[in-house]
Amino acid sequence: MQYQIYSPKAKSKPISRIQAHRIVAKAGEQVGLTLSCHSLRKTFGYMAYKNGVDLALLQYIFNHSSQAVTLRYIGVTQDEANKVTSTLSIGI
Repeated sequence: MQYQIYSPKAKSKPISRIQAHRIVAKAGEQVGLTLSCHSLRKTFGYMAYKNGVDLALLQYIFNHSSQAVTLRYIGVTQDEANKVTSTLSIGI
């Protein structure tokens, strides 16, 4: 198996989940953002969906039980709801 970042201690093993979090958080600090591996995962899903990646494929990648769960996870349902409510006007 190939990994993105190998451990400096054990050259054939990946870095730990904790170490990945530290690296991502530090990179975020350096550019003035709060970042986490989870935020990167969700952003990947959102951008992939907006760029036409099939929802069923994203569901598979994220190991979600339904496409509705995937849409909620990446924030598309909230995005779409905000569009609807922002276009409504109430005449008072």
